[in-house]
Amino acid sequence: MNILEQERDWFRTEAIRLDKVCKGLDNLRVKIGLIKIEQQRVLTELKFKLKLTNEDKNYYEEFVLTAKKENKALKEELLQFELGKKSIEEFPPLAGQTRNFGSTGGSAKKKNIELGKNSKFWG
Repeated sequence: MNILEQERDWFRTEAIRLDKVCKGLDNLRVKIGLIKIEQQRVLTELKFKLKLTNEDKNYYEEFVLTAKKENKALKEELLQFELGKKSIEEFPPLAGQTRNFGSTGGSAKKKNIELGKNSKFWG
């Protein structure tokens, strides 16, 4: 009878130990699940930041290209003006600029020209 009680106690102790191990594994699984959720959140956030950064990069690339084209056109105009080939009225105004093109009877006519990407001036 004594042997049976010892075996019973051993099995009880072993069951308690295994129960703790299983609960520890469950807790570990929960922690791993929380870590995966956090990693997904961070990944989503980083993807969003990457998308914004790429949009900014594309915008600034286009901005620089447009500025270079405008700079080149202005340099060519300046060279032609300095060589005396053209007068200032012959040059197209910059985007948003207004120029007076002469008048009759004292009232000045203004022409407002906005140059865009499809303008023949930018070629």
